[in-house]
Amino acid sequence: MSDWKTFFEGTEFYASRHTEKILDSLVSGLELEIVLSNARSINTVPTWHVFFKGIRILAVDVYQASVLCRFIKMQYAPAKLINHQGFKMENWSKGKYGNISLIDSSHALELKPFLAEHIKILDEVLSRKRSDLPMPKTDRSRLKEHYFENDVIENLHQIEEGLTLVRRQLVTEYGRIDILCADRNVLPLELELKASTGEISAVDQITRYITIIQEHTTLDTRGIVVIQEKNSDLADACLRRNVGIHIWS
Repeated sequence: MSDWKTFFEGTEFYASRHTEKILDSLVSGLELEIVLSNARSINTVPTWHVFFKGIRILAVDVYQASVLCRFIKMQYAPAKLINHQGFKMENWSKGKYGNISLIDSSHALELKPFLAEHIKILDEVLSRKRSDLPMPKTDRSRLKEHYFENDVIENLHQIEEGLTLVRRQLVTEYGRIDILCADRNVLPLELELKASTGEISAVDQITRYITIIQEHTTLDTRGIVVIQEKNSDLADACLRRNVGIHIWS
């Protein structure tokens, strides 16, 4: 199947072309990072966390026809955002939040200047230009695996020479593949990333993903578990299942 890469290539974050356009209209050009929280399943929609300099400011639920933006750091939100048509306040167990549903790109473009002002306020607080607001807490724990993933993608040659990225965060019916690559022979190779030492369950996880890709492409497919610290039990389990393991440095 010579075109297998083309089939899996695509957008990184979104559930449909329509919602892709909405989110692009909202966040393009802004200094933001978007991190997957959960993939689509029978009971959930894809949720993405949006960060500014390590601070989570948005939780975005992505539907096929719309996106729901939940603003987390309301104490730094400009009045124009709070008073924007369609913006609703909500009370969760951990505090007060605001949300707005975007159904097309024009709505996103209307909201974008207010999001930019929201970011500007946060930036002024972080740079200590404003003392009337408390210093926000960073949420680096949620970003830990995201930074790890970025580092691996930028240095795939450390794992194996000749690897090229096909897709990151590929959602399948059995879970989410961290990184799908093509090896030097243009055969599929999956990378399952685990912060710290990882757990033995990673072997079952990546084995399921290998089966999915192999059934679809009819090509020999390999998998490598990438960890940050040595784990002898996991290494033994990988060896028994013919799965590779790599300690990232």
